[in-house]
Amino acid sequence: MIVFCFKIDEAEYIFYVVYLAPSVRLDRLFILLDTGTTPVTRKAAAQQLGEVVKLHPHELNNLLAKVLVHLRSTNWDSRIAAGQAVEAIVKNIPEWNPTPQPKQGALKRAIQNSAYICI
Repeated sequence: MIVFCFKIDEAEYIFYVVYLAPSVRLDRLFILLDTGTTPVTRKAAAQQLGEVVKLHPHELNNLLAKVLVHLRSTNWDSRIAAGQAVEAIVKNIPEWNPTPQPKQGALKRAIQNSAYICI
């Protein structure tokens, strides 16, 4: 489900709810990023693309590769929207804290090269 909210004036909003299959939904977001009729539509699509990386962080490279096409667009508005999409994606990337794991041979070599005697 995609919900688009458009602000008409101070008190009036229009909401569009779209139900699509996941791959169709993603393709639709890229179409809106490129051909959205207003900057609000394009920004909403960019923010939704940022939400995708929350649910599927393993798809980060594929997502950025598709956004890169729009960053190189000849249309200025498409490039702006693609930049907003990159911003939204980067904000939603989960923090990566790898735990270093010693190599198996490193501990053995450290013991062999040690000048200490273990009793």
